[in-house]
Amino acid sequence: MNNLLVCLYRASVLLTVLGMFSVLFFFVSSELSYEDVITFPKLINRFLNEFGAGWIFCSIALVLAALAMKFRKGQDRFDSSYYKTLVERITARHAGYRILRIAVAAIGSLCLVWYCAFVLHIVTYFGGFATAFLMDRHGHYEAAESLLCVVTTCCGSRSDVTVATVSKRGNPMLFEGGAAAREKQTERLNRCIAELYGEDSIQLAYRFSSLGDQYKKAAAESDTGSGDLNLFCQAQDWYEKSLEIYLANENRSGEIAKLYALMSVCAAARADNASAYENIGAALEELKKVEDDGNQKLVYTELGHAAQILGDRGDSTRYFTLAENFSKSQGQKRAPYRYLPQYLIVLLALPYLSVPLKLFVVGSVERNWQEMLAFVSDEEEYESLLDDLTVISLYQRKYEQGQHFSTELVGLAREME
Repeated sequence: MNNLLVCLYRASVLLTVLGMFSVLFFFVSSELSYEDVITFPKLINRFLNEFGAGWIFCSIALVLAALAMKFRKGQDRFDSSYYKTLVERITARHAGYRILRIAVAAIGSLCLVWYCAFVLHIVTYFGGFATAFLMDRHGHYEAAESLLCVVTTCCGSRSDVTVATVSKRGNPMLFEGGAAAREKQTERLNRCIAELYGEDSIQLAYRFSSLGDQYKKAAAESDTGSGDLNLFCQAQDWYEKSLEIYLANENRSGEIAKLYALMSVCAAARADNASAYENIGAALEELKKVEDDGNQKLVYTELGHAAQILGDRGDSTRYFTLAENFSKSQGQKRAPYRYLPQYLIVLLALPYLSVPLKLFVVGSVERNWQEMLAFVSDEEEYESLLDDLTVISLYQRKYEQGQHFSTELVGLAREME
C-alpha cells in the first residue's frame, strides 16, 4: 500500500507539472489577448472560476512538498530504517493503528487517483486545444478542427466552441484578398464544422453567431455610413442563420434571447424600427424562460443599445440598469473556491505534509509503552517493551533515552546468562 501511495504521489507531481505546461501552452498557442481570456466563458472562466483556484493551490503544495522531500532525502527521519521497524512494532502491538494506517493509505490513494484523473483531464483538454490552435496557425485547419472534436468528446465536454470560433484565422474581417476570398474562406470553415458536427449542430450555430458578432463589430468601427449598413445587414443574416439552428434545439432560450437582442441592434442601426421593436419583444419573452445562464447581462446591454439608437431613453436606462444588476448578482454567485475542500483532502495524502500526524501518533505510542513498562511482570514482555522503546527513542533522536533503555536491556540479558 505504501509503494502504491508513493507511486501515485509521484505521478500526481508529474501530472501537475504537465498540467501547468499545458495551460501555458494553451495561452501561448491560442494568441488570445488578456481581454479575450477573461471574457471567454466557455473555456477559461470555467477553469478559473470553478476549479482553477483549488487546483493552483494544491499544485503549489504538491510541488513544494516534492522539492522539500527531495532536499531532505537522506536526512528525514521518515526515510530511515528506524521508521520501517517502528511501524512494524506499532502495528504488531496495536491492531487499531494497523487499521488506521491501512485506512489512511487507502483514502490517500483514492484521493491521489482522483487528483491524477482530474489533472489528466486538464492536460488533455488544454493540451488538445493548444495543439489544435498550433495546427491551425500553420494552415492545417481541417485537422485542427478534427483534433478539437476528438479532444472535447474524450473529455466529456462537447461545448459549442470550435477552432474557427476562437481563432484569429476564423475572423473574416482579417481575411486577405477581398470580398470573394473572404466569402470562400468563410464557406470553407463553415463546411468543415458542418461535416464534423452536423448542419443543425450548436457548434455551427455558435460559429454563425460569432460571424455576426465580427461583422457587427466591424460595422460599429467603420467610418463610412454605407459600409455600416452593409456590414449590419451581413451581421443580421448570420444571426438569423444561427437563430434558425438554436430554435431547433431545446433549452437554448438564453442563446435565442441574445440573438434577438443583437438583431434588434442591427435593425435599429439600419433604421428598421419595426423589426427592432419586434426583436426586443422577442428577446424579453425568451428571457422569461431563462433562469440564469450568464446571458442576461449581455442581452440587457444590447437591448439598451438598441433602445438608445431608437431614441427611447427611458427604456435604454432601464435595460442598462438591469444589465448592471445581473453583473453584480453573477459576481456574488461565482464560487472560485467551490472545489477547494476536495483539494485540501488530497494534501492529507502527501507524505511530507503528514509529518505532524505521524509525530503525534509516535508520541502517543511512546507514552503508552512507558506506562505499560511499569506494570509488566512477564520478563519476555518486559524485554520486548525495552527493545521497542529503544527503537522509538532512536527514531525520535532521543539518543540518551535510547541508550538508557538499551543499557537496561543488555543488563537483563547478562543476568539471564
